[in-house]
Amino acid sequence: MYDELYEGLSDSPTVDSIMKLAGEDAVTKLSIDFGGKRLYIPHKPTENTPLTVSVGLVAARLIADVYGGMDFTVPVNIGKDAEIKILTAQGYSASEIARKVRCSASHVYRVRSKEVEDRQLKLFS
Repeated sequence: MYDELYEGLSDSPTVDSIMKLAGEDAVTKLSIDFGGKRLYIPHKPTENTPLTVSVGLVAARLIADVYGGMDFTVPVNIGKDAEIKILTAQGYSASEIARKVRCSASHVYRVRSKEVEDRQLKLFS
C-alpha cells in the first residue's frame, strides 16, 4: 500500500499529487485558506505550522513525506468553487455569491451547472 500511495507522484507538489496523498478535502481546504499564495511545506510539520492548521497533522505529514522543503503555489479556483457550492446550498443568489467569492456571475453559473451535471451522471451510473 505504501508504494501505491507514492506511485506516479510528480517531482514537485501539484493539485493532483496532493489530492492523491491527502484527499480532495485537503486540496479544497488549502485552496480556501491559501489560494493564490505560495505555501511552504515543512520537512516535519508540527501542530502549529500553517499546512497542519489547514489540513490536519496526518495529511500534513503525508504531504511533507514527499514534498517537505518545497513550496506549493496553491490554486484559487478549487476553494472558490467549493465556496460557491456551499453558498448555493445556503440559498444565495448568483450575484450575491459572485460578490462574496470575488468572481463573475457566469463562473457561479458554470459551477452550478457542473454540480447538476455531476449529480445527474451519478443517477445513471
